[in-house]
Amino acid sequence: MRKITLADIPEEYYETQPLAFRGNISTSPVKKPTDVSKIPQQIWIKKPGAWGKLPQDFEGVTVDRSIDQSADLSVDLPKPKRDRAAILHRQDTHAKRGRLIELDQPLFHYRDDQEINRLYETTFNKPLINSEQSIRDLTLKIENRLQANGSVATNRMRGRSQQVISTDTYNHGLNAAEKWVQLQTHLLTNEQVILDLETGHSDELIKFDNLVTQVQQYGLSLDPNQVSEKRKQIGLKLLQDKTHRLQEIINRHTIVSANFTVEDRQRHYRLVLSYPLTQVSKRESTIIVEVPKQEMESGWANYYERLLGAKIQANVFGPILSSTQIGQGYWEIIIKPIVVYASTTIQGFR
Repeated sequence: MRKITLADIPEEYYETQPLAFRGNISTSPVKKPTDVSKIPQQIWIKKPGAWGKLPQDFEGVTVDRSIDQSADLSVDLPKPKRDRAAILHRQDTHAKRGRLIELDQPLFHYRDDQEINRLYETTFNKPLINSEQSIRDLTLKIENRLQANGSVATNRMRGRSQQVISTDTYNHGLNAAEKWVQLQTHLLTNEQVILDLETGHSDELIKFDNLVTQVQQYGLSLDPNQVSEKRKQIGLKLLQDKTHRLQEIINRHTIVSANFTVEDRQRHYRLVLSYPLTQVSKRESTIIVEVPKQEMESGWANYYERLLGAKIQANVFGPILSSTQIGQGYWEIIIKPIVVYASTTIQGFR
């Protein structure tokens, strides 16, 4: 039997299997209650596009309460708002993407140069050439191969062999910091990195609230109960989508921009960010990033030591190692840092 969520239940359903009597369905439908906890575990609903006059027009479904329990939502369902204490410059993913692309001189707290070089190579899918001698050797090989063919086209290509190599290989003169700037721009421009992990922002809910406000501005009255019920349905669907997404993002790369709390973990400094899973949910997520003390950029380990228990503004780039649901309403997300950096100079850093 197919499972559906509370948010997908139509406004009318049947608590018992619909039966036909004299050409019509004899069973009466039930209106969806405001308190969705009263809905039975198994119900019957009309199939999409069906006439609704025959028993075969309906299907029995099971109500899945494992993810989108109404108890997970705040009672008053407050309108979504940006948490300025936790999220930096949070407007939307487009604004965040633009802000990071413009950042051409990041202030690095931590940088894994080996991993940056590896990502740079795999992202642009080009062989790594580290020296002028390597380029000369490759040029000679191409010249020798062309020498075997004396055609006009071949002779024309011979003079372009160095140009072909230079456009088809790495810019070997870049250091890891410069490669990171190019890599980040590429990932952001091509939308190959998750940017909204740290927020429960919901465009759909905001659009609904704006629509309600616009209707009311014309002097039209809306049933508060219907508005509340519809917001709850949107919130339940948002919670379900967010939860499913957290189960599917393992090993994908993300950039989290936030005010992290700094904690001491012997060989690491732990950056912690807790936030609501969605803006209408009681569930929480916690992002954890462990930065190796010995590998931090000069001076930053001492600065983090002075900030223990306090917050620091930072951008964290790296793969999501795990996303685990702990208990009934708590998610823990662990990110392996490749780059931890700030957008501007931090006052008090030495």
